[in-house]
Amino acid sequence: MKPIMKAYTAIFLNTWGERYSMFADGISDTHANARAWIKFMKTQFYKDAPDAWDMESLTPLFDENGVYTPASEESF
Repeated sequence: MKPIMKAYTAIFLNTWGERYSMFADGISDTHANARAWIKFMKTQFYKDAPDAWDMESLTPLFDENGVYTPASEESF
């Protein structure tokens, strides 16, 4: 059986309180986390201050039943 890539929302937070939100995918949470970091490291936001960013959250876009789960407003 071929692995299925699942969609995620990744939110990165810097030391001065700015957030950067992006989509990522992966066959597991760990895989999606790595793919999100690799994708984020290619952005100018990261390149300008590489030591200032942490991943705040990695949230699946769909639950186990396939229902869309929007990001909580607390994240923004």
